[in-house]
Amino acid sequence: MDRLARRYHADGGRWLAHSLAAVAAEHGADITRLLGVQVTIPTIPFPRVTFPEAHSIVREAGLSLPKGDDLGPEAERALSAYFTAKYGHEFVFVTDYPAGDSTICVMMIAQT
Repeated sequence: MDRLARRYHADGGRWLAHSLAAVAAEHGADITRLLGVQVTIPTIPFPRVTFPEAHSIVREAGLSLPKGDDLGPEAERALSAYFTAKYGHEFVFVTDYPAGDSTICVMMIAQT
């Protein structure tokens, strides 16, 4: 795991919780009025699940997801629903993605 990824996971979601708290403080009333939803500020740390465990959860939710396939939007919604129902937390870190199988784009920064 590279340095940026280690820092991201070690943070436990503080960056997102802080960002959502700032959005809620500044624009929460407008978001609720215009969109009919409230900004939820997540607790930290976020739960974690490995990529193979995430696949199992998604399949148990009734979605057809071939082994090794990346998690698409439908699978991500199923994971969020599972963790919300089981732990009261709609955010989750998925770890241990197989190298080369993820659609996540990563740009390496050359060190000078």
